[in-house]
Amino acid sequence: MKGLFWNYISVGIDAKAAYNFHSLREARPWAASGRLVNQAWYAYFSCSTGWFCAAPPISRKVKLKARGVLFSVT
Repeated sequence: MKGLFWNYISVGIDAKAAYNFHSLREARPWAASGRLVNQAWYAYFSCSTGWFCAAPPISRKVKLKARGVLFSVT
């Protein structure tokens, strides 16, 4: 095998980050010059859209209750 090909379908916030990265590559090909740089750009777009870095803590959204006892989710 000479190379690898990665492909996936995405929706929502992850799709927005992927689209922003694609737009960067189309507008400024020199800015996406290698694998490490591309990963850094993708991480930036992911964080700026709220996928990883700006997401609220899960404890605000989820309550875990088992057998009548409420557990802390952290």
